[in-house]
Amino acid sequence: MHPGNWLHIEGGRKKQRELSLDVMIYCVNKLLPRHTTLDLDVHIGNYTATEGIMGSCFHHDANECEIKLDKHQDTYNLILTTCHEMVHVKQYVRKELTDKHVGYPPFLLNLWKGKPHMDRRNEPWEREAWDMQKILAHAYIKEHTKYTIKAIKMLDKSF
Repeated sequence: MHPGNWLHIEGGRKKQRELSLDVMIYCVNKLLPRHTTLDLDVHIGNYTATEGIMGSCFHHDANECEIKLDKHQDTYNLILTTCHEMVHVKQYVRKELTDKHVGYPPFLLNLWKGKPHMDRRNEPWEREAWDMQKILAHAYIKEHTKYTIKAIKMLDKSF
């Protein structure tokens, strides 16, 4: 990862922060190897209870994103969710996914590769993230841990 990129992680346990950071660096190297100005702010917290989510990615501006990861995930699912949200970072940074405020009162319109997309059940950016999360997670596990995928899935459920 280029030293000009900035990743800040807070919340959760130390092992969760370390794992998330390592997975994010791996994903940046795979998905955005030439980007030098990423600014990622990551929060690990109780998001399943407070927002009903395991993870989310919010695009602020240019190459700046905020990621939320739920702290109650086991090791395998934390890796998977981190990879999923990093695909969204890639989509925003490469301007494949953009948001536009339209109308009055304004509502958020998602644009996929410049075209409006209104079907919430079949969002192409989510399909891509779901398709790529497992590929990235399994490659990360094979290349950066001493465990097999099966062993990672069996690791402690509460970190």
